Amino acid sequence: MSELFDDEELLRLENGNLFSDKPVTVLGKTFSNDEERRQYFREELRKKLPELKKLEGYPIGEDDGYTVNNLLTISLITY
Repeated sequence: MSELFDDEELLRLENGNLFSDKPVTVLGKTFSNDEERRQYFREELRKKLPELKKLEGYPIGEDDGYTVNNLLTISLITY
């Protein structure tokens, strides 16, 4: 068994199901499922976009879902 995942979660991930329908706790905040968690953090990132755009090296582009989704993906990979 992994320290990060229990056996049920490992099986789900191995089968290609990346998201859970069960309650999820991230950074001390509990969500009813992964979709609710994703929505919450997307909105938090949208609120921070104006501030993030001021950082050197921030990609130049439109503020569409692509930018927010890329930031979420990068944060999940680096976590």
